[in-house]
Amino acid sequence: MPTSQYQSSLPKPLTDNYLTDTMVKHLEAGPATFDFLIQCFVDEEKTSIEDASIVWDEKDVPLVKVAEITIPAQEFNNELRAQLSEDLSFSPGNSLSVHGPAGGLNIARTDIYEVLSDFRHSRDNRPRYEPNVEDFNRQ
Repeated sequence: MPTSQYQSSLPKPLTDNYLTDTMVKHLEAGPATFDFLIQCFVDEEKTSIEDASIVWDEKDVPLVKVAEITIPAQEFNNELRAQLSEDLSFSPGNSLSVHGPAGGLNIARTDIYEVLSDFRHSRDNRPRYEPNVEDFNRQ
């Protein structure tokens, strides 16, 4: 949940790069801050893992704040970062096993992300780089 004092609004008109443009403006003005919230599994009726049509109602399953995230003010929109973003491959399955995807839908997403990443990197003749857990343990 965003908690930054700076609040952006959707630009008019929306351009192909409006998310990047908005992030640039925000991080030039100051840090972006978020509360990281989770909801805990209760039972298959209220919090189904397999049925994505079930809404996890906050009155039954309250949000629990587990962390605060701060993205410091910075200039990130440069050629080096653009090249890195083309080489990176993201997968929700790239995590500690205890934090891995739960449920068939999320396991399928992991497989789909990998196939799409292989296709994109092959098509663009670019190396594929997928960060691993050790990358996140570096200070």
